[in-house]
Amino acid sequence: VEPIRAGFFGFDSVTTAPPSQGLALLIAQSIYEEFAGACAADDVSASFVHAAVEATRFAYADRDEHVCDPSYRPAPIKRLLARDRIRELGSRIDADRTVDHPPIGAADLGGTTYYACVDVHGNAVSVIQSIYQHFGSCVVVPDLGIALHNRGCWFTLDEGRPRSLAPGRRPFHTLIANMLLREGRPRVVYGSMGGDAQPQTGLSLSIRIGERDMEPQAAIERPRWRWSSGTDPALLIERRAGAACVEGLRARGHSVGVTDDWDEALGHAGAIVIDRDRGIILAGTDPRSDGLALAG
Repeated sequence: VEPIRAGFFGFDSVTTAPPSQGLALLIAQSIYEEFAGACAADDVSASFVHAAVEATRFAYADRDEHVCDPSYRPAPIKRLLARDRIRELGSRIDADRTVDHPPIGAADLGGTTYYACVDVHGNAVSVIQSIYQHFGSCVVVPDLGIALHNRGCWFTLDEGRPRSLAPGRRPFHTLIANMLLREGRPRVVYGSMGGDAQPQTGLSLSIRIGERDMEPQAAIERPRWRWSSGTDPALLIERRAGAACVEGLRARGHSVGVTDDWDEALGHAGAIVIDRDRGIILAGTDPRSDGLALAG
Protein backbone atom coordinates (compact mmCIF):
# COMPACT_ATOMS: atom_id res chain seq x y z
CA VAL A 1 0.00 0.00 0.00
CA GLU A 2 1.01 3.63 -0.33
CA PRO A 3 2.83 4.72 2.85
CA ILE A 4 1.65 7.66 4.91
CA ARG A 5 3.89 10.61 5.70
CA ALA A 6 4.36 13.83 7.60
CA GLY A 7 7.10 16.40 8.13
CA PHE A 8 9.59 15.95 10.97
CA PHE A 9 12.48 18.38 11.59
CA GLY A 10 13.04 18.93 7.88
CA PHE A 11 12.59 15.28 6.92
CA ASP A 12 9.67 13.56 5.26
CA SER A 13 8.76 10.84 7.76
CA VAL A 14 7.28 7.78 6.02
CA THR A 15 5.65 4.78 7.64
CA THR A 16 3.12 1.98 7.18
CA ALA A 17 -0.51 2.94 6.47
CA PRO A 18 -3.63 1.74 8.35
CA PRO A 19 -4.69 -0.77 9.51
CA SER A 20 -1.16 -0.48 10.96
CA GLN A 21 -0.48 1.75 13.96
CA GLY A 22 2.06 3.73 11.89
CA LEU A 23 -0.15 6.81 12.12
CA ALA A 24 0.65 6.93 15.85
CA LEU A 25 4.33 7.45 15.05
CA LEU A 26 3.60 10.39 12.73
CA ILE A 27 1.31 12.03 15.29
CA ALA A 28 3.81 11.52 18.12
CA GLN A 29 6.64 12.94 16.00
CA SER A 30 4.56 15.97 15.04
CA ILE A 31 3.49 16.68 18.63
CA TYR A 32 7.03 16.23 19.91
CA GLU A 33 8.38 18.63 17.28
CA GLU A 34 5.75 21.20 18.27
CA PHE A 35 6.72 20.80 21.93
CA ALA A 36 10.48 20.37 21.38
CA GLY A 37 11.37 23.84 22.62
CA ALA A 38 10.42 22.72 26.12
CA CYS A 39 12.65 19.62 26.02
CA ALA A 40 16.10 19.40 27.57
CA ALA A 41 19.09 18.81 25.33
CA ASP A 42 19.95 15.67 27.34
CA ASP A 43 18.07 12.81 25.69
CA VAL A 44 17.88 10.80 28.92
CA SER A 45 16.64 13.64 31.09
CA ALA A 46 13.23 13.52 32.76
CA SER A 47 12.01 16.47 30.71
CA PHE A 48 12.97 14.80 27.43
CA VAL A 49 11.40 11.43 28.25
CA HIS A 50 8.31 13.15 29.68
CA ALA A 51 7.77 15.10 26.45
CA ALA A 52 8.16 11.97 24.33
CA VAL A 53 5.80 9.96 26.54
CA GLU A 54 3.12 12.65 26.56
CA ALA A 55 3.30 12.97 22.76
CA THR A 56 2.95 9.20 22.49
CA ARG A 57 -0.08 9.12 24.78
CA PHE A 58 -1.95 11.64 22.63
CA ALA A 59 -0.96 9.67 19.52
CA TYR A 60 -2.16 6.37 20.96
CA ALA A 61 -5.53 7.87 21.87
CA ASP A 62 -5.93 8.87 18.20
CA ARG A 63 -4.71 5.47 17.06
CA ASP A 64 -7.26 3.56 19.11
CA GLU A 65 -10.12 5.81 18.06
CA HIS A 66 -9.43 5.96 14.34
CA VAL A 67 -7.18 3.16 13.02
CA CYS A 68 -8.97 0.14 11.61
CA ASP A 69 -9.47 -1.44 8.18
CA PRO A 70 -9.49 1.63 5.87
CA SER A 71 -11.88 -0.10 3.46
CA TYR A 72 -14.43 0.01 6.28
CA ARG A 73 -13.64 3.44 7.73
CA PRO A 74 -10.60 5.39 6.52
CA ALA A 75 -8.71 7.22 9.24
CA PRO A 76 -8.88 11.02 8.78
CA ILE A 77 -5.11 11.25 8.41
CA LYS A 78 -4.92 14.80 7.07
CA ARG A 79 -7.17 16.12 9.82
CA LEU A 80 -5.31 14.27 12.57
CA LEU A 81 -1.97 15.64 11.31
CA ALA A 82 -3.22 19.17 10.56
CA ARG A 83 -0.76 21.72 11.94
CA ASP A 84 -3.39 23.63 13.93
CA ARG A 85 -4.54 20.43 15.62
CA ILE A 86 -0.97 19.30 16.37
CA ARG A 87 -0.21 22.73 17.81
CA GLU A 88 -3.28 22.50 20.05
CA LEU A 89 -2.28 19.04 21.30
CA GLY A 90 1.27 20.24 21.94
CA SER A 91 -0.07 23.16 23.96
CA ARG A 92 -1.87 20.70 26.25
CA ILE A 93 1.39 19.07 27.34
CA ASP A 94 2.43 20.29 30.76
CA ALA A 95 6.22 20.23 31.08
CA ASP A 96 5.91 19.62 34.81
CA ARG A 97 3.02 17.18 35.03
CA THR A 98 1.53 14.24 33.19
CA VAL A 99 -2.08 14.74 32.11
CA ASP A 100 -4.96 12.28 31.94
CA HIS A 101 -5.77 10.50 28.69
CA PRO A 102 -8.39 7.91 27.71
CA PRO A 103 -7.52 4.24 28.33
CA ILE A 104 -5.45 2.76 25.51
CA GLY A 105 -5.07 -0.83 24.42
CA ALA A 106 -1.72 -2.55 24.76
CA ALA A 107 -0.09 -5.12 22.52
CA ASP A 108 1.84 -8.23 23.48
CA LEU A 109 5.37 -8.93 22.38
CA GLY A 110 6.53 -11.74 20.16
CA GLY A 111 6.76 -13.28 16.74
CA THR A 112 8.15 -10.27 14.87
CA THR A 113 11.20 -9.67 12.67
CA TYR A 114 12.41 -6.30 11.38
CA TYR A 115 15.18 -5.62 8.87
CA ALA A 116 16.49 -2.65 6.89
CA CYS A 117 18.55 -3.03 3.70
CA VAL A 118 20.39 -0.51 1.50
CA ASP A 119 22.36 -1.31 -1.66
CA VAL A 120 25.38 0.46 -3.18
CA HIS A 121 23.08 2.69 -5.25
CA GLY A 122 21.18 3.96 -2.23
CA ASN A 123 18.03 1.93 -2.89
CA ALA A 124 16.46 1.14 0.46
CA VAL A 125 13.82 -1.14 1.97
CA SER A 126 12.33 -1.12 5.46
CA VAL A 127 10.56 -4.41 6.20
CA ILE A 128 8.68 -5.87 9.14
CA GLN A 129 6.91 -9.22 9.36
CA SER A 130 5.12 -10.97 12.20
CA ILE A 131 2.95 -13.93 13.14
CA TYR A 132 2.27 -12.26 16.53
CA GLN A 133 2.33 -13.55 20.11
CA HIS A 134 5.44 -15.71 19.74
CA PHE A 135 3.85 -18.55 17.79
CA GLY A 136 1.00 -16.74 16.07
CA SER A 137 -2.26 -18.64 15.91
CA CYS A 138 -0.48 -21.96 16.65
CA VAL A 139 -2.18 -23.21 13.47
CA VAL A 140 0.28 -24.67 10.96
CA VAL A 141 -0.37 -25.15 7.24
CA PRO A 142 -0.22 -28.92 6.56
CA ASP A 143 2.89 -30.11 4.68
CA LEU A 144 4.43 -26.61 4.72
CA GLY A 145 5.20 -26.02 8.39
CA ILE A 146 4.17 -22.35 8.13
CA ALA A 147 2.51 -20.96 11.26
CA LEU A 148 -0.43 -18.64 10.57
CA HIS A 149 -0.55 -15.25 12.27
CA ASN A 150 -2.77 -14.26 15.16
CA ARG A 151 -3.55 -10.63 14.34
CA GLY A 152 -7.24 -11.41 14.47
CA CYS A 153 -7.05 -11.10 18.25
CA TRP A 154 -7.31 -7.33 17.74
CA PHE A 155 -10.89 -7.70 16.52
CA THR A 156 -13.71 -7.11 18.99
CA LEU A 157 -16.82 -9.28 19.09
CA ASP A 158 -18.93 -6.21 19.90
CA GLU A 159 -20.95 -5.27 16.84
CA GLY A 160 -20.89 -1.88 15.16
CA ARG A 161 -17.35 -0.93 16.23
CA PRO A 162 -14.52 0.09 13.87
CA ARG A 163 -12.64 -3.08 14.83
CA SER A 164 -15.62 -5.44 14.97
CA LEU A 165 -15.03 -8.89 13.52
CA ALA A 166 -16.66 -9.05 10.10
CA PRO A 167 -16.17 -11.00 6.84
CA GLY A 168 -13.33 -9.69 4.71
CA ARG A 169 -12.25 -7.08 7.23
CA ARG A 170 -8.56 -6.69 7.99
CA PRO A 171 -7.50 -6.46 11.64
CA PHE A 172 -5.70 -3.57 13.25
CA HIS A 173 -2.02 -4.45 13.75
CA THR A 174 1.07 -2.97 15.36
CA LEU A 175 3.58 -3.51 12.55
CA ILE A 176 5.36 -0.40 11.27
CA ALA A 177 8.39 0.00 8.99
CA ASN A 178 9.83 3.49 8.67
CA MET A 179 12.08 5.87 6.77
CA LEU A 180 13.14 9.49 7.02
CA LEU A 181 13.50 11.02 3.57
CA ARG A 182 15.42 14.14 2.62
CA GLU A 183 14.61 15.72 -0.75
CA GLY A 184 12.67 12.56 -1.61
CA ARG A 185 15.60 10.19 -1.01
CA PRO A 186 16.07 7.79 1.92
CA ARG A 187 18.28 9.17 4.68
CA VAL A 188 17.33 6.96 7.65
CA VAL A 189 15.85 3.47 7.33
CA TYR A 190 14.67 2.20 10.70
CA GLY A 191 12.21 0.11 12.64
CA SER A 192 11.75 -2.23 15.56
CA MET A 193 10.00 -5.27 16.89
CA GLY A 194 8.07 -4.75 20.10
CA GLY A 195 4.31 -4.58 19.53
CA ASP A 196 2.90 -1.55 21.32
CA ALA A 197 6.44 -0.18 21.83
CA GLN A 198 7.18 0.22 18.12
CA PRO A 199 6.04 3.85 17.73
CA GLN A 200 7.86 4.74 20.95
CA THR A 201 11.10 3.14 19.75
CA GLY A 202 10.57 4.81 16.38
CA LEU A 203 10.08 8.19 18.06
CA SER A 204 13.26 7.86 20.12
CA LEU A 205 15.32 6.78 17.10
CA SER A 206 13.93 9.47 14.80
CA ILE A 207 14.70 12.16 17.38
CA ARG A 208 18.17 10.89 18.18
CA ILE A 209 19.20 10.17 14.59
CA GLY A 210 17.08 12.66 12.65
CA GLU A 211 16.94 15.69 14.94
CA ARG A 212 20.13 15.14 16.98
CA ASP A 213 22.34 13.55 14.31
CA MET A 214 23.51 10.56 16.36
CA GLU A 215 25.02 7.62 14.53
CA PRO A 216 22.55 4.71 14.42
CA GLN A 217 24.41 2.38 16.78
CA ALA A 218 24.75 5.11 19.41
CA ALA A 219 21.08 6.04 19.07
CA ILE A 220 19.94 2.42 19.42
CA GLU A 221 22.10 1.87 22.51
CA ARG A 222 20.80 4.92 24.39
CA PRO A 223 18.43 4.13 27.29
CA ARG A 224 14.81 3.67 26.20
CA TRP A 225 11.38 3.66 27.78
CA ARG A 226 7.99 2.11 27.14
CA TRP A 227 4.64 3.48 28.24
CA SER A 228 1.56 1.21 28.32
CA SER A 229 -1.96 1.94 29.49
CA GLY A 230 -3.61 -0.23 32.09
CA THR A 231 -0.37 -1.52 33.57
CA ASP A 232 1.29 -0.69 36.88
CA PRO A 233 3.82 0.72 36.56
CA ALA A 234 2.70 2.32 33.29
CA LEU A 235 6.12 3.64 32.32
CA LEU A 236 9.14 1.34 32.13
CA ILE A 237 12.60 2.81 31.71
CA GLU A 238 16.03 1.21 31.65
CA ARG A 239 18.17 1.56 34.75
CA ARG A 240 20.94 3.22 32.73
CA ALA A 241 18.75 6.33 32.42
CA GLY A 242 19.81 7.14 35.97
CA ALA A 243 18.16 8.08 39.24
CA ALA A 244 17.71 11.76 38.32
CA CYS A 245 15.62 10.85 35.26
CA VAL A 246 13.54 8.31 37.18
CA GLU A 247 12.84 10.62 40.10
CA GLY A 248 12.09 13.53 37.73
CA LEU A 249 9.48 11.41 35.95
CA ARG A 250 7.91 10.34 39.24
CA ALA A 251 7.79 13.97 40.33
CA ARG A 252 5.78 14.67 37.16
CA GLY A 253 3.20 12.06 38.19
CA HIS A 254 4.38 9.06 36.16
CA SER A 255 4.17 5.57 37.60
CA VAL A 256 7.70 4.40 36.80
CA GLY A 257 9.23 0.94 36.85
CA VAL A 258 12.97 0.51 36.39
CA THR A 259 14.10 -2.42 34.22
CA ASP A 260 17.50 -3.98 33.75
CA ASP A 261 20.14 -2.02 31.83
CA TRP A 262 19.08 -3.69 28.55
CA ASP A 263 15.46 -4.84 28.35
CA GLU A 264 14.01 -6.46 25.23
CA ALA A 265 10.50 -5.35 26.21
CA LEU A 266 11.56 -1.85 25.14
CA GLY A 267 11.96 -2.89 21.52
CA HIS A 268 14.48 -4.57 19.21
CA ALA A 269 15.65 -1.84 16.85
CA GLY A 270 17.64 -1.66 13.63
CA ALA A 271 18.64 1.38 11.60
CA ILE A 272 20.69 2.43 8.58
CA VAL A 273 21.79 5.98 7.77
CA ILE A 274 22.68 6.86 4.18
CA ASP A 275 25.16 9.73 4.44
CA ARG A 276 25.45 10.95 0.87
CA ASP A 277 27.52 13.98 1.88
CA ARG A 278 30.33 11.73 3.13
CA GLY A 279 29.60 8.87 0.76
CA ILE A 280 29.13 6.30 3.52
CA ILE A 281 26.43 4.06 4.94
CA LEU A 282 26.18 3.50 8.71
CA ALA A 283 24.19 0.72 10.38
CA GLY A 284 23.25 -0.23 13.90
CA THR A 285 21.64 -3.19 15.61
CA ASP A 286 20.13 -3.69 19.04
CA PRO A 287 22.06 -5.31 21.90
CA ARG A 288 18.67 -6.01 23.50
CA SER A 289 18.02 -8.79 20.98
CA ASP A 290 19.48 -11.12 18.39
CA GLY A 291 20.52 -9.05 15.40
CA LEU A 292 23.36 -8.07 13.10
CA ALA A 293 24.61 -5.04 11.20
CA LEU A 294 26.28 -6.50 8.11
CA ALA A 295 27.97 -5.08 5.00
CA GLY A 296 28.56 -7.25 1.96
